[in-house]
Amino acid sequence: MTARWLRRAVCALPLATPVLLLAAAAEAANFDREPGFAYPTVTEAYAPRPFRPEQYVVYRTADAVTVDGQLDEDSWLQAASTVDFAHILSPAAYARPPVRTRARLLWDDANLYVAIELEEPHLVGHVVHKDAEIYDDNDIEMFIDVDGDAQDYIELEFNSLGTVWDMLLPKEYSRGGVPLSHPKIPESPAWDLQGLRAAVRVDGSLNYPYDTDSGWIIEMSLPWASLAPTSRTGATLNRDGSVLRVNFSRVQHPWPRDIWPTTDWTNRGGPAWDWTWSPNLVYNMHVCETWGRLILSDRLVAQAPDLHLEAAFAFVAPPPPTEATPGDVVRIRGGSYTIGPDGTDSGASPQGTVTVADFRIDLYEVTIGQYVAFLNDTGEEGR
Repeated sequence: MTARWLRRAVCALPLATPVLLLAAAAEAANFDREPGFAYPTVTEAYAPRPFRPEQYVVYRTADAVTVDGQLDEDSWLQAASTVDFAHILSPAAYARPPVRTRARLLWDDANLYVAIELEEPHLVGHVVHKDAEIYDDNDIEMFIDVDGDAQDYIELEFNSLGTVWDMLLPKEYSRGGVPLSHPKIPESPAWDLQGLRAAVRVDGSLNYPYDTDSGWIIEMSLPWASLAPTSRTGATLNRDGSVLRVNFSRVQHPWPRDIWPTTDWTNRGGPAWDWTWSPNLVYNMHVCETWGRLILSDRLVAQAPDLHLEAAFAFVAPPPPTEATPGDVVRIRGGSYTIGPDGTDSGASPQGTVTVADFRIDLYEVTIGQYVAFLNDTGEEGR
């Protein structure tokens, strides 16, 4: 088995792309539900299972990080990996992916650093033009909403060739959002995440189906100065305790293993799988409220974990039961209320009137200490 290095410039961004070619073959198989599968209709009352998005505490770098795809700095060696990516809908309802995908993250005053490791027995890539539809290849995608408002969020896509597609979405597609830098939308203006640096390291043979490859790594740095304009709050992002809403998605096509060389790139072997860090609960990545949370800690990655931040956003315990007393259920008078319009899209969300009937809620007393504990447990996003 021989190895050789190939360096190639793949886009206008400052990308160094070392690619290691080695050798190897695992049969692709569809691990989704079989065609036509439908969950049974729910006919009885049940208690919904609580859902909490994934979270990851990002620690400061302990040494300088060079974006080269090697991940050989002490900081990367100390950084913990995320949980393995799983099915976009639910890790519990669908089989575990046959290959692993994990991420590690770091930060310093200038950048957010991201490294993603993808096991891949059959390396495939053909999209070489920047801001093209990279999901036509096997790709890895990162979504970043720095202030968690589902507005002005970033989508980054990369393939194993190091090709980049960076977009800015003023709001979700379901709310009429028109992304910036989309090749198929004529009215979509160009947009770049300024200062983005990325490097891809590939361990295997690209586009050769008769051996078994190991996988690929992408390492990137995202300048805080370029992320900050996407926040409508104006809050400082690179600070201890800062929370960013983020998710990762791996798009994986089954690709035929009995055709070489590949001449028809539209034949991807069947439907793609979607494996994400935090489950989205629907087949749609553009549901920002289900994305995971990155929580920045001012501690160095080599220091002891920040247990306070590691335990952030824990489920809040229900209030202790109290004895029923007269008047513990109160009536709230209904009425008609005017809502809207959505300042960002009055056409899709115009002003309207909502009429609410009278309703009742439980009333119970809590101490000041219990109320303070509730606020602290809920965190910034629950206040």
